[in-house]
Amino acid sequence: MASSTAAANLVPWAPKVLAVHAEAKGRTYLPHFERFLDRALAGGWQVVPLGDLLPPDSTALPPARLVRAPVAGRTRCVSGQAGD
Repeated sequence: MASSTAAANLVPWAPKVLAVHAEAKGRTYLPHFERFLDRALAGGWQVVPLGDLLPPDSTALPPARLVRAPVAGRTRCVSGQAGD
């Protein structure tokens, strides 16, 4: 199962982001997502909103360039941080 592989490959010291809306849209994959959460929580992982990881003063974050690029399986381009 893909979700168990994903949970097994998480690096403890590095935050990971999962865009849940895409995976749970229409609740088609809700049972898979629930199993992923159960396994992650059982493994000691902490699940928090992404905004909780920001420092109190977000202006202290280094600037990053954003790019739009196609992603396999998506009908539209997706924005993300440039790799430079």
